[in-house]
Amino acid sequence: MSLDKKTIDELAEEILRAEAARALAPSISHRYPGFTVDDAYRVQMRLMERKIESGERVVGKKAGLTSKVMQTRVGTKEPDFGFITDRMIVPEGETIDLSELGQPSFDGAEIAFLMKDDLQGPGVNVAAALKATAGVLPAIEITSIRVERTRGFNLKDSIADNGSAGRFVLGGKTTPVEGIDLRLVGMTLEVNGALAGTAAGAAALGNPAQVVAWLANKLAELGTRLYAGEIVMTGTLIGGLEPHPGDVFKVTFDRLGSVTAVMAK
Repeated sequence: MSLDKKTIDELAEEILRAEAARALAPSISHRYPGFTVDDAYRVQMRLMERKIESGERVVGKKAGLTSKVMQTRVGTKEPDFGFITDRMIVPEGETIDLSELGQPSFDGAEIAFLMKDDLQGPGVNVAAALKATAGVLPAIEITSIRVERTRGFNLKDSIADNGSAGRFVLGGKTTPVEGIDLRLVGMTLEVNGALAGTAAGAAALGNPAQVVAWLANKLAELGTRLYAGEIVMTGTLIGGLEPHPGDVFKVTFDRLGSVTAVMAK
């Protein structure tokens, strides 16, 4: 049975209080055994409404669990998503204060899409996603967990927690998608000047544009869409690293340029 509106509102407020206190709210899924994915997205939507009421502006969406390896690890067959507000964006060159976040993680090196047109599901495919795209740019995500995971990862808790959205750094170069096979775009990750890993765009659902298509179709189920001007984060190609004060993460993509995120000391 779905949770009632009062409970949904209370859970959203719990997460907001946890965020403000840099603490963890108790696991929702363990307190409410009947908690569903639909309930989780209802909590997330209420969380978004409350942030808008407090003066934040939604500037994009983020997809997570777009890697088959990650999906297998946590036991899901599709990605999840969250929303991005203007207060989550950190200009490149400014530092990220990890003390402002719950349990932070570098999660991680991503290809971000800038939407040229609205994109409304259902029935959106890769071609439609690319047609609606103004360009792509390199991006870094530092996640922030606000719902406890002492018993391990839980997809529904993650969705309610806005996909653990924390801070996002966007590269300064937007590249048109025409003529680029995003599946084959390679990237490297350096941490404090040392090579930490390599990957390619195909790690995100086989094609980062497929993530955008999936997201547009999923949002349609919730009565909304991707909007022109929004940024869409398509999921980490390399991630799962613990950031420390003073760390410098640099991601370099073939043809798309680079982006650097610096943790405050």
